[in-house]
Order: sequence, then C-alpha cells, then structure tokens
Amino acid sequence: MEKFLYLVRVYVFATFNYLKREQWDTSTIEAHLRLLEAIPMNVREPTIPNGLRYHIMDIYIDELDKADRPRSSSLSMNTMLRPLRNLASESPTKIIRQRAKESLTDARLIEWDNLSTEQSETRDEGDGGNFRQGELQC
Repeated sequence: MEKFLYLVRVYVFATFNYLKREQWDTSTIEAHLRLLEAIPMNVREPTIPNGLRYHIMDIYIDELDKADRPRSSSLSMNTMLRPLRNLASESPTKIIRQRAKESLTDARLIEWDNLSTEQSETRDEGDGGNFRQGELQC
C-alpha cells in the first residue's frame, strides 16, 4: 500500500512540475484539474476509495509547494484549489468535507504572491472572496 501511495505522490508532483514547465498555461491546468475531478477527487463517485481522496488531499499542497518554488505569479491559486474546494463543499461524506477544509487552511497558501491579488479581484467582482489570511472560506 505504501508503494501505491508513494506512486500517487510522485504522479501529483510530476503533473505539477509539468504544469510549471508549461508556464501554468490555463488550458493545460484545466485539463489536469478535469482529470483529478473526474477520478481521484470525484465528489460523488462511490467506487473511488475515500483513502485515495484523503491521500491526495494530504499531499496536494505539499506537492504544489515543492513544484512552485520560487513562487510563480502566473499560477492561479483560485483555479488550482478548485478540486479541494469542490470536495469541501459538495462531498456527501462529512469527514471528506472536513479534511478538504483543513487542507484549504494550510498556512503555506499565504506564501503565494497572487493570493492576495486574487482575493481582492474576487471581492471586487462581488463574490465575497475566497481567502482570508491564508484560509479558504467554504
């Protein structure tokens, strides 16, 4: 089991590295996020084990943090955190929602330079903003 979970970690890191090499191209990010949302981070699919969801939620920020050093101003954190936000708000399983919310309150999220910019832009659009001092409101 540990080897499989390590393989998942390596895959997530490799895809984030690929996205970085592609200079965080929006269409490439969207394609990657659609894949994550369709399979391992699918909100409603009961055949996907919750253990896989837990693992990805646990490593998501870790691997993104490693891949995006030094911080890229072109990386849209609002977009990158969408799978976690979806799990936090739409999962039928309470423990999944709680774990996703914990992931979204990771202190490293405030390190991204564009976080405060995206926060103010979102609030300017009347959305109420998603972030507050590194925390995502769910």
